[in-house]
Amino acid sequence: MCFLNSNIRYFFTIWLWASLLLPGLSRAQSARIKPSDSEISFSSKTDSSSIRNLLAKIKNIESRYPDSALLRYRLAYGQSKQIGYNSGMALALNQIGLLLLNNGYYDSALTAFKESAAHMKLSGNLKQLWIPQLNIGNIYFYMAHYELALDNYYRALNIVDRYHLKIPSRDSFSVFSNIALCWGRIGNSKRSEECLKILERIATGQRNPALQVEFYSIAGNILSNFDTHNAISFLFRALAVNSTTINAEGRLRIYNNIAHHYLRQGQPDSARYYVDDAFKLLEQYPQSLQYERLH
Repeated sequence: MCFLNSNIRYFFTIWLWASLLLPGLSRAQSARIKPSDSEISFSSKTDSSSIRNLLAKIKNIESRYPDSALLRYRLAYGQSKQIGYNSGMALALNQIGLLLLNNGYYDSALTAFKESAAHMKLSGNLKQLWIPQLNIGNIYFYMAHYELALDNYYRALNIVDRYHLKIPSRDSFSVFSNIALCWGRIGNSKRSEECLKILERIATGQRNPALQVEFYSIAGNILSNFDTHNAISFLFRALAVNSTTINAEGRLRIYNNIAHHYLRQGQPDSARYYVDDAFKLLEQYPQSLQYERLH
């Protein structure tokens, strides 16, 4: 599409070249400020305790400095490997996988998650095996391998049930969201609706408006495949929520879903209205939105 203004085109071009030239690292690395030595530094000791402390420090700077975090997780993995510390290798590889996933390096992320699961088994920490198993499912989901995604999601849930674990509601919501979407993409409306009922209970129980909006958006997206009337109703309910509750990316996702819904219904004029709203949002927040959501 050619509606983007020159500033957005410039930003997108810089982002694209940075992604191509720096594989495994996030966007615009050269523009990031590195964390100070006081925030994170490597200990001269190489033992399990110092590695755990190091991993905790890296986790604290991960959201602000993902590029530096990725490099340090790789170093922490090397230290863990040096002393045969499987738990350290498992934790480092899982975080490496998440950072690679966030940058779209699915194959590399999948390898990291599978290795994380293998080291977690070797460490004997079977209770936490659901985490890399869930992330493997996420990779297959993003790669549109929905049967493989479902297989890994249900393996993760079986581990949770086996050890009577209580995972955070937000994580549980994410799992059932993706399971519902998988069943929807496969065309199994019954299983999708079963998952939507679980999602609604989680969202209602949390009394979190943002989570409620996400439920509306996901329900609308899934139901658009087999229940168009209720689908558009859910999407408009999501859009009707106070704008302060929905961040820019969430609103873009809703516009995108509504536009796709109208296109499926053969109503391009209605779809174009929401596409225009989406591009207005892109122009307003060019650096905080993911362009691929409109492709």
